[in-house]
Amino acid sequence: MKNYKTEFILGLTGGILGILISGFLVLVFFTDPIFSEYVTLILPGSIFILLIQIFAVIFSFQIYKLSRYKYGVTMIVIGIISIFLTSFILIIPAILYIASGIRILKLKNKDN
Repeated sequence: MKNYKTEFILGLTGGILGILISGFLVLVFFTDPIFSEYVTLILPGSIFILLIQIFAVIFSFQIYKLSRYKYGVTMIVIGIISIFLTSFILIIPAILYIASGIRILKLKNKDN
């Protein structure tokens, strides 16, 4: 059995933190009267970011079923997308995703 505990915890922590932050953003954009006239513009993007964060959590649980390369590259891509689509609001979860992806790609292991 492969031991990717650190990478799993990094990805899962980033995903949970990302869900909390993006869920809060969706809630604020949906309920705050300041954003009421822009809700049709902001809400779809916020929901998309929330779905990416949910995907990251689900993907973290697949760490033992996927190859290291697929998991690592996907987590790095999710981290980069999270940074740029949220104007650095999700910087901490994104750093955790990228760290998880880089760590698993740098492992020297016979298993792929």
